[in-house]
Amino acid sequence: MERIQNKTYTKKKKPTEKDFRPISLTNISYKLFMSIIKDEIENHLKINHLIKENQMGFTKGGRKEDNIFILQYLVEKAFTSKEKKTLVLITVDYSKAYDSIDREKMIEALIEYKIHPHIIDNIIKLYSGDYTKIRFGEQEKRIDITSGIKQGCTLSTTLFKIVTYMIIKELEKKRKRIPN
Repeated sequence: MERIQNKTYTKKKKPTEKDFRPISLTNISYKLFMSIIKDEIENHLKINHLIKENQMGFTKGGRKEDNIFILQYLVEKAFTSKEKKTLVLITVDYSKAYDSIDREKMIEALIEYKIHPHIIDNIIKLYSGDYTKIRFGEQEKRIDITSGIKQGCTLSTTLFKIVTYMIIKELEKKRKRIPN
């Protein structure tokens, strides 16, 4: 699906390359279709209890205040417990988070979570042959996009969440192998 992008940037006297932000324009039918796919995936995840309750990122009803409360509880519990336990806290601040997603890993995650093959096929089709055109004045250049997920797409938060949860699952598996 073709997208036309114009570069715009935040108000700075001397903007750098990182200050530029593409604005992507997509049609309504694409947005509706992505919304339907997102709802299907979210319902599947919820009905099959595939996402742990303590994972609140990009989740409907998930609030940062809840995360702060849980964090405070875990820290207090670790320091007041009679048992010697190690508390490991990891915070991640993604830079260009959506751009960092490996599309093959994203598809593997969708398969792992048993998302319907028809939905996965549609996502593969939507991401294969993906490109953008950058317009600067009268000049226009086509750029093939082979990694990352689409910024501003209704489905992107769900795809990002699924990939992130797969990473968390892998970390939990490795943590279980570490002796206390």
